Amino acid sequence: MPSLKIPSGSIYYEIHGQGPPLVFIHGAWSSHKWWKYQIANFAQKYRVLIYDLRGHGQSLSFINEFSIPSFANDLNLILKNIGIEETVLVGWSLGGMIAIEYFLQQPQKTKALILISTRPQRQPIWKRKMWLSYLRARLNLMMNLSAPRKFNLQEATFPDEKLLGQEEIKKMFSATINPEVNEWIKDDLKNFTWQNFWQIAKNLWDWEISQEKLAKIHMPILILVGEKDQITPPSLAQSLQQAMPHSQSFTIKEAGHLLPLEQPEIVNNHIGEFLKSINY
Repeated sequence: MPSLKIPSGSIYYEIHGQGPPLVFIHGAWSSHKWWKYQIANFAQKYRVLIYDLRGHGQSLSFINEFSIPSFANDLNLILKNIGIEETVLVGWSLGGMIAIEYFLQQPQKTKALILISTRPQRQPIWKRKMWLSYLRARLNLMMNLSAPRKFNLQEATFPDEKLLGQEEIKKMFSATINPEVNEWIKDDLKNFTWQNFWQIAKNLWDWEISQEKLAKIHMPILILVGEKDQITPPSLAQSLQQAMPHSQSFTIKEAGHLLPLEQPEIVNNHIGEFLKSINY
């Protein structure tokens, strides 16, 4: 499968099917594989593009630059390279933020947005919790400096630092998640480069779009959220929907933050109906 070389590394991507382009953007600390229940379904009618964000999956990053604008710029480079001039963007979590940021950078290239488990503004409480976890990781790192045998050269982390990152990711799981999916996620997370965790987390909590900018997004928008989502709860989806005049929002029962993996059939149906409603 192809990779696109960029100044800061390379971006891995795959294209499935033929038809109007449909781009899926995964969330933080995951990969293109997390869309596995959407790819085959939509490749029957669309030209589906999935890819790994820089520093994720099979994409490489030579620098620690993980800002939302840089992710959106990477997407623009991929679409230029492939020759896609206009598309519908489907973004989950961080991917939804990237989709919004891409629209702000390239409004003429975006036909519609599908935002899953995402948010428009900062979350101070989450930031404080993440910052405390970061300080704990740094303290453990300093304490472990006296025991260099504990340092993982391959991952460039100490055990406690990686463990704290994994504990944060566990919060994305709901109690009702399918056990097989749960195990698959845990297995896929083994491939994540943990030294990027805190840089990505910082950019997540620092990103924000003003209500004024959101109100100027005049295009069809679908918003999906799980009723048990602890990371981006339904209240944030509601505020996002209220800020965007042409959006519609649905709360999906028995699902948490990992909506496309937890309730794929319901998610696929909502996306399919939305695309049909805009004649796409």
